[in-house]
Amino acid sequence: MIRLSDQRPFAHGNHREGYLHPEKSDRCLKLITEDWHKCDRWRRANLVA
Repeated sequence: MIRLSDQRPFAHGNHREGYLHPEKSDRCLKLITEDWHKCDRWRRANLVA
């Protein structure tokens, strides 16, 4: 499970539901937003967490 830090990986807050989505784990990241692959901040969040 991915833990979110105080820093927001995306400009919008809709991504939090994806991170905490059960049974889908990190795969839900791809379903959260079309810009997920364009933003490398979520990758940094995973490394920091």
